[in-house]
Amino acid sequence: MISFISVSLFLNGWVTFSETKLKFTRRLRIVILGFAAASILNIGLNFYFVRLFDYTWAAKTTLMAFLFLFVFFIVFDTEVYAGLIRKYYPKLILLFVTIAIILIIDLLFRIYLDPQVNIINTLAKLLLYSVILYSVIYMLIRKKDPK
Repeated sequence: MISFISVSLFLNGWVTFSETKLKFTRRLRIVILGFAAASILNIGLNFYFVRLFDYTWAAKTTLMAFLFLFVFFIVFDTEVYAGLIRKYYPKLILLFVTIAIILIIDLLFRIYLDPQVNIINTLAKLLLYSVILYSVIYMLIRKKDPK
């Protein structure tokens, strides 16, 4: 569950960047439309999945809503994202592949480890996610030595 919340917070940072930029360029209709659609999506998915399964699906549906909002802002804010995506394409791919790997590792932990060992499971995931994310962040921000 922590992995879903972490990825949601990461996407929230990107969404906040887009939201702020759109507010300063006076395109509030896009912001309002995006947040309204994401809210409706989140509420609808929560009513369906939480009732059908359990409360842990609230974190998963929130991730889906943030992912929708992230893609929505990419589509409607092409002047910022087109340049960023062209410039940082390999690094963005690496970052999103890392997020996918973390979610897959989380799934494997849930399938193959006993859910009763919550403390050990949580500490192992925390250590593993920290090592993976800090390694990727280091690779993304390190400067190459000029020769």
